[in-house]
Amino acid sequence: MTIHHPFKIPILQYTVPNWSYYKPILLGALPPYDREDDTVSSDYLDKSKSNYFDIFDEFIEPVLQQFRKDVGHAAYIRNVWTQRARKGDHHCVHNHGSNGWAAVLYVDYNPNIHSSTTFLSPFTEFSSGDHMDYNPNVKEGDVVFFPSQLLHYANPNTNDKERVILSFNMMSINEIGIYEMKLNETN
Repeated sequence: MTIHHPFKIPILQYTVPNWSYYKPILLGALPPYDREDDTVSSDYLDKSKSNYFDIFDEFIEPVLQQFRKDVGHAAYIRNVWTQRARKGDHHCVHNHGSNGWAAVLYVDYNPNIHSSTTFLSPFTEFSSGDHMDYNPNVKEGDVVFFPSQLLHYANPNTNDKERVILSFNMMSINEIGIYEMKLNETN
């Protein structure tokens, strides 16, 4: 008998080197809590308040180099944003598009009182039909990379301590090819 496991979903986890140095600098540069008619405070649509890109680029590059080596192909950041969750805030089930990678950096996060991102399996458990989910065991300074199309969500923050994450999307191989073609056309 042979058992095949043809479909696997990669979730890669890294820790930012020297996180204790970078955390207070990053937190000082992040936009304030500003929730308007949503379930979480985010600067996803408003980059005018974003002055954290330079420090982000500085500490994320060694992580990205290792990620690229581990996945065996180029991947480049397309956009970056923050989310702040106070008590009761949450982020509904969503994905980040049909291809490429997405990532979550746990900036201000206490695993004793906060929950990590919940990832949903794209298929149910084969014998019971139950849905399957996964919460990685993370700490502050950890970055979790996952396929952009993987459904995921943030549970409600049940504590008075704010939970802060930084998310980013990365261009896939196909998107990089299209981007490079457009660059060549303009030159």
